[in-house]
Formats: sequence, structure tokens, C-alpha cells
Amino acid sequence: MSNIFKSIKRLLELPNELLVVSDKLNVLEAKLDKLKEDATNLVLDHSDKINSVTERMIDNHFFQLESLIYIMKTLPDIKELPPTRGWAGSPDLLAQLVKIIINTKPNQVLELGSGTSTVVIGSALFKNNHGNVISIDHELKYTKLIQDKLKLNGIDSLSSVLHCPLQDYQINGKKWLWYNISQLQLNHKINLFIIDGPPGSLQKMSRYPAIPLLFEHFAVKTTVVLDDSKREDEALVVNEWLVFLEQKGCKVLLEEFNYFEKGMTILKIDRSYSIHS
Repeated sequence: MSNIFKSIKRLLELPNELLVVSDKLNVLEAKLDKLKEDATNLVLDHSDKINSVTERMIDNHFFQLESLIYIMKTLPDIKELPPTRGWAGSPDLLAQLVKIIINTKPNQVLELGSGTSTVVIGSALFKNNHGNVISIDHELKYTKLIQDKLKLNGIDSLSSVLHCPLQDYQINGKKWLWYNISQLQLNHKINLFIIDGPPGSLQKMSRYPAIPLLFEHFAVKTTVVLDDSKREDEALVVNEWLVFLEQKGCKVLLEEFNYFEKGMTILKIDRSYSIHS
């Protein structure tokens, strides 16, 4: 008889226990709904970012392909073009160099940092049947490699690579590691100066010495092209160059191509003001 009472009592307690369990399940369900909502929002947020990044990448790849097609159509005599990815000059930069050379027909081009760009520059000069380029590199293996590419493309008569190991310089009391240009012999004053070296990892503002050390070799009007100008260091270098050139009494027209893959900055320098003052 007592067992029956116990069973009845237990049955009477069950609804209360079920209510407690139901309340806990409701709380758990609410938490799961909140987690689901948060997860959905997180996915949507990242989805927008992923879509934006993907769209920019596709646009960039398309722009690089367009630039490469322009180069090959404009310079059909190129027999072998080295890769344009990684450390090499991007097709957008190379296409702009071709346009500058075709339009301005420079006598003397000087390049810091040899590579794919050297082949493109030499080929553009060959198309003009005018001018020459000297490319400077501190690494002997790249000097030889690119010189072979110039010969392969039949443009080594107007294009050359000069091995210039790095050495210490003093500029305004500050020590810099930069190319030893004691063997550099220019046929003309520099009309086009392309700066893609030395490596940024070498020192802070690694490319700054270029203009102070070669300024006296500039023509009355010189175009300077700086690659990788999206980097913070290159932006600082440009600012320091502008200060230097202002002190020299030059007029400078600055063009920034921030939409280029690695960024590019052009300085059109007019020395006539400093020469006549």
C-alpha cells in the first residue's frame, strides 16, 4: 500500500519537474537562437568582405592582363619576357613605362634594380630606334641573368646591366648603404630614371639616396618613376625627395598611381628654374 502512495506522490510531482525542465529547454533554445543569429550575421559580414576582396582581386588581374596584352601588341619583337609576378615589375607599371618611352623618346634611361622591366624598357627603346638604358643591380647573378635576356631579345646593343655592389655613403650626416656607381658611365644626361631598388629590407627609406646622389646627372627635364609606392617607406622617400628638390630650386609635378597593383609615383622634374636662378 505504501508503494502505491509513493508512486502516486511521484506522479503528482512530475508536472512540476517537467515545468522546470521545460523552462530550462526554453532558455537553451533562446541561447541557441541567439548563437544562430550571431553566426548568421558573422557569415554575412565576412561574406561581404570576402566578396569585396574577391572583386578587387578580379579587377586587378583583369587590369594586369590588359596591361600585358598592351605590352605584347606594342612590342611584338619581344622574344622572351621574364615573369611579371612576385618581385618583378607588374604589367601595369611596365605598360606605363612603355607609354612614357614611346611618347617622350628619352636619350638616356637609368634603372635601379634590373629584371623584367629592363627587357621591356630596352624593347621600347628598340622600337623608337633611339636612346639607351643602363640598369644597375647589386647582385651579380641577376646582372648576368638579365644581360642574357637582353641578348636573347636582340637589344643588348642599347641595353646593359651594370653590377654595382653596395657601399656606404654619407648624405647630410646620415649613413646609407647604396650602389657603388664609380663605374657608371652615362652617354647623356638622364631623361628617365626608374627606381625599383635597392630592396626595402636593406634599411629605412632604402631608395632615398637615388636622387641626391644622381641629381647632377639629370637632364634639364627628368622623369622619375618610383615602383612600390603603396609602401609606407616609399611615401616617406617621396616626401624627402620633394624637400631636396625644392631646396635645389626645381619645379616638380607629382603623379600618384595608387590604383596600380604595387603603387607607382611619377615625379616630373624641371631643373631649368634652378639653372637660370
